[in-house]
Amino acid sequence: MGDSGSMQLGLISAAGTIIVTGQVDPGTLGGPTAVPVFLPVLIPLAVLLLPLMDMLMAIVRRTRAGHSPFHPDRMHMHHRLLAAGHSHRRAVLVMYVWAAVAAYSVAAMAFFPLSWVLAGAAVGVALAWWSRRI
Repeated sequence: MGDSGSMQLGLISAAGTIIVTGQVDPGTLGGPTAVPVFLPVLIPLAVLLLPLMDMLMAIVRRTRAGHSPFHPDRMHMHHRLLAAGHSHRRAVLVMYVWAAVAAYSVAAMAFFPLSWVLAGAAVGVALAWWSRRI
């Protein structure tokens, strides 16, 4: 895609988020009825949760070891999954499942009570954990 394409997608995502969330006053909404207003912001963050956590873990790990945060290593999630015996395809599928559990849990908060969402997320985490061990 290149820099120009990724910058355009970022601009469109940011503009869409601002437009959608700017049309509703969250002060007039209370409790769970305010969740749909923030979904355009929360869902991309939920999808990016896995790569962001991997990046943060890499920075902390490298800094604690006395290296530069930009020092390469083979301790990223996909390297660990490959070292655990997963094929490349299965490692990618495991990471997709984790991202889907996070994104669907956030999206479900707009439609279901929080207790149902937490129960569903727990089931999703259990299934993702089980699929990682296969």
